[in-house]
Amino acid sequence: EALSLKEQGRELFKKSRFEEAISKFRASIKANPADADTHKLLGACLANTGEMDEAAGEHKAYLSMSGPNDPNYARIKTFVDSYEKSKR
Repeated sequence: EALSLKEQGRELFKKSRFEEAISKFRASIKANPADADTHKLLGACLANTGEMDEAAGEHKAYLSMSGPNDPNYARIKTFVDSYEKSKR
């Protein structure tokens, strides 16, 4: 079920239907909270809707579950670091 919800969310994300995608990604995370990729995708959707605090939180979850060898790690870490710097 989590994978299906994630894929539905990904398709909605591609169509810029961010609010609907957010709902699918949240449901997917509820079913499988350990899926780092879904946290990353939810963070991207939230950033696209201006929910930067929540986006940073989801991206932090992704960073804690993945590692520096993940191909998206550096880009997401840069986003989080930049966001946190702007909050100071």
